[in-house]
Amino acid sequence: MKNKLAWVFAGIFAAVVIAIISVWLPGPLKKLGLFSCLLGAVIGYALWKLREVFEFTKQGSEKWFAFLLGGFAEGVRISESYRIHLAEQQRRLAEEMEKLPGMFPTLKTELTERTKQGFSDFLSLRYSALSNNLEQNAAAWVLFAMFAFELLLASGAAFFVYRYLFQQEKQSADESGE
Repeated sequence: MKNKLAWVFAGIFAAVVIAIISVWLPGPLKKLGLFSCLLGAVIGYALWKLREVFEFTKQGSEKWFAFLLGGFAEGVRISESYRIHLAEQQRRLAEEMEKLPGMFPTLKTELTERTKQGFSDFLSLRYSALSNNLEQNAAAWVLFAMFAFELLLASGAAFFVYRYLFQQEKQSADESGE
């Protein structure tokens, strides 16, 4: 049990590190949906390798943890992208305010409100590659459904990669045991 708990915490740490590193990959590599699958597959493989390091009783139920961790990693990746996006907005706002040093407080507040974006605005920008007029026509629920679909893609990929590796090991153990 002790090794399994260590495996869980190491898996969470690895997922966060992989997700944050993936934010900094070049944009052309990160195709919507495909990158989510790739991230999930990497998480599933990393969990498999960590399982070998921590040597605990194999039950096969760990694939559900891989499923959850795949979605978690995708959520961390998108959240980190959003954080970077907000930091860039604040930097631009500070530059605009420096250009106009004698601004009235009401103008400063108006400029701040105009450049402020929520998470749904970020998602509409993120998924704007799918449609030119997505920003104007999409309801927030459509954007969050697309976000959930990306989480599901990453979760599914992590689950299936982990399950595949588990089945391969089980099959090779059965063949060598006969």
